[in-house]
Amino acid sequence: DLAEKRGMSLIEVIMIGPDCPSPKNLEKSRPITKMDQSDVGQLTIRTYKGAYNSQLLKDNSIPKADIVVFFNPGFTVPDYQWTETLGCIPQGMPFLSTTNTEMEGIADCQFLLDQDKIESIPPGLAEMFGLYSHADDEDDYGMALRETSFFTVNPFCGSRVRQSGTMGNDLFVKNRWMLGGILGTFDQSSTQQHAGSEATKKRRTANDGESSGNSKASNPALI
Repeated sequence: DLAEKRGMSLIEVIMIGPDCPSPKNLEKSRPITKMDQSDVGQLTIRTYKGAYNSQLLKDNSIPKADIVVFFNPGFTVPDYQWTETLGCIPQGMPFLSTTNTEMEGIADCQFLLDQDKIESIPPGLAEMFGLYSHADDEDDYGMALRETSFFTVNPFCGSRVRQSGTMGNDLFVKNRWMLGGILGTFDQSSTQQHAGSEATKKRRTANDGESSGNSKASNPALI
């Protein structure tokens, strides 16, 4: 659908992470075929084992991405270090981040907000918990935010319902929730005008009601 509607003759999917195949990087290509069996383009998938950082991108001549996708990143897990990765992603980059549970999606949103990678709680998440979102502002600023961030159920999530190994009667589905938006594009002056102080911004975040048990470190259902 992407290749046909956007007229893209080549779509490249580059997977980077410590769990990618080794010792050799993989590269596979296949034609993108319509229902009538005619080809509309080519899909290429490449993998690189390692952390997503400036050195890996440079060493492998990896071009600038059009969008970055995080699959169950665990931004809040102390054992995972995301500072370098987020630091090498250009400002204004569209992103998607999936999680297995709603609570982990909330925690990831809180992390990106605290790191000043996103400006406000996405409207969908704010509505769930009755929280304030900048997108609630009835002006051009609020409308712009409403168009560039979201938190919702992932229509392309896994189909298998899984049982948590640590929490009784706790079920989850892989990549069930999806957070999306634009990384690091907001105007600090606009943020100050609409959100007030840093303390006020943090009080308005979705982390207020989160319990310590809802973390990837203590619950494998979140991994």
